[in-house]
Amino acid sequence: MREIIMNIQTTTEHSMLVMDRNGHTTVTWDPRDPASINEAKEQFDRYIREGYQAFRMDVIHEDGVVVEEKGERISEFDPQAGKVMMVPHLRGG
Repeated sequence: MREIIMNIQTTTEHSMLVMDRNGHTTVTWDPRDPASINEAKEQFDRYIREGYQAFRMDVIHEDGVVVEEKGERISEFDPQAGKVMMVPHLRGG
């Protein structure tokens, strides 16, 4: 979802990137829409039950370029997080 504010285009959609067998799956939600928050939270909780680890990603913009830094591990869904990365539990062999 996009909206125009004072001739500046902003994105209100937040995302959860899930690393999986297909590469990755993206789940999105609008933090102003309770229904989309509930759907994203259900997906988040399901991945946590399946053993995934969740990280809230810090997104920093520098000169118009997005620079991502390592985020912090989270165990509960945060609808205000701009980007969440879900990583499956890795097993050694």
